[in-house]
Amino acid sequence: MENRFYGLMTAGSGLFLLTGILLGLSSTIGLWYVEALGIWQVEVARSISAILMMVAISSFMIGPTLGAAFSLYLGYDIEDRAISVISASFTTFTGYFIMNLTAITILLNQVEASSGMNSPYRILNAFIGLENSVALFSFPTLLVSMFAAYLGSQLRE
Repeated sequence: MENRFYGLMTAGSGLFLLTGILLGLSSTIGLWYVEALGIWQVEVARSISAILMMVAISSFMIGPTLGAAFSLYLGYDIEDRAISVISASFTTFTGYFIMNLTAITILLNQVEASSGMNSPYRILNAFIGLENSVALFSFPTLLVSMFAAYLGSQLRE
């Protein structure tokens, strides 16, 4: 059971990582589109803040859905209800941050190249400020995953 259990948790983290990569790439493509249209008229700091908030809001919508699907399967597959709820909560909570860190890292690499922001301090400051606010966004994912794991264990019975 242990190999299956850890494999499922690793697969859940990988699922959040893959989603973060796709979210970062889609935001980067959106950034390229805005630059191609030439409507980049606001100052750089506001532009980056708006883009980073767009990624945070997107992950706020995607995170609970992804967490619910993974936790429902995890609750269905693991026999012990308490273990399934705890492991689903841990995996989705850390997975949410993995998803955000990946998406923001991919996006900030593109923003740095396109906006001429040479100061790593400004990028790091925007990044840390967003991650502090993202911690508040992770609670819906955590709550949904706990209930989904419980529901998954109920479905198995």
